[in-house]
Amino acid sequence: MSGVTQAHHERYTSANLHADEGRTGRLDFIFDLLPPETAQVLDVGCGPGVQFLGQVSRREFTGLDVAREALDRAEANGYTTIQHDISTGLPVEDARFDLVVMTDILEHVVDPLGLIKEAHRALRPGGHALISVPNHFYLANRLRILRGKGLILPWSNHQVYQDFDYFHLRFFRFDSLCSMMDAGGFDVEHDLCDRFLAPMPAPLSAPIMRTLAYKAAHLTRKTHQDLWALHLMVIARKRWTD
Repeated sequence: MSGVTQAHHERYTSANLHADEGRTGRLDFIFDLLPPETAQVLDVGCGPGVQFLGQVSRREFTGLDVAREALDRAEANGYTTIQHDISTGLPVEDARFDLVVMTDILEHVVDPLGLIKEAHRALRPGGHALISVPNHFYLANRLRILRGKGLILPWSNHQVYQDFDYFHLRFFRFDSLCSMMDAGGFDVEHDLCDRFLAPMPAPLSAPIMRTLAYKAAHLTRKTHQDLWALHLMVIARKRWTD
């Protein structure tokens, strides 16, 4: 296990499991955007296996994670699990899955493009990847950075870190995420960034300013994702190759 992965694992089991369980069912909706034959799902960095809880009885989910405690919860939720350090790749056969999920994973690895290429390998022809990364550059956080707060996100489970040991190694804009998907052999089909709007800066917290700000966010949500989205999320299709 790499040093970065080991450090994250130690802090995950004590601080992050409860937060992850608060995401129960939040991504069930994505199956409305996928072919109905999407049956075999690989959830990379699955945690407790709750994001698709409404779908587990309808499809076969395989979960990868480094944290044993999280995998025990995922198994209880109906997942088949594999304990594995994803920094060494994905321990699955070629063309095995219809969907590969990586939510809040790529920012933790040294070689995110390599992991995207691994997802491409694991997918059947025409399969899909659901990819989500945190957005460090939404408007309120840009203002925090200008005030000298740095790139660490302002959530309690992030504030236990400092610049020299922060568990986010890579930082993405929407365009750079799409470029990485293209380089990994994928075509982006759905931009889901507007599903996760970021909190507004304090100066916009007054009701009328907040209303106007969210109106602006709604109007530009497909052109200025980096300003408004808390998460950058796409569904991409494995590109056909000769």
